[in-house]
Amino acid sequence: MPACLFYLKDQLKPEPFKLVIKVFIIGGLVVFPLIVVQSILAPYNGGIWIESFLLSGLFEEFIKWFLLYFLIYNHTEFDEFFDGIVYAVAIAAGFATVENLFMLF
Repeated sequence: MPACLFYLKDQLKPEPFKLVIKVFIIGGLVVFPLIVVQSILAPYNGGIWIESFLLSGLFEEFIKWFLLYFLIYNHTEFDEFFDGIVYAVAIAAGFATVENLFMLF
C-alpha cells in the first residue's frame, strides 16, 4: 500500500496515527456527498469532456484540497512540509478506496 510508504517516510516527527486514520476516513466519507452532487449535475453536462474534466477531475480534486486546507493546515500537528504530503496522501487514499469499492460493487 503506497499510502503507508509516505507515513513511514516521515521519520523526524511522525504524525499521530489516529489523526492520519481520521483524515483517511474523512477522505472516504466525502465520496458520498460528491456522488449526490455529481448525479444532480449529470443531466446538465455538456458532453464527455465536461464530465471528465469538470465534474470528475476538477470538482473532486478541489474538494480534497479544501479538506486538506481547512481541516489540517492550521492543525497543531501540521508542523513540517512533509506533513502536507502525508495528510494529502491519506485524504486521496481514503477517497480512492471508497470510490474503487463503489466501482467494484
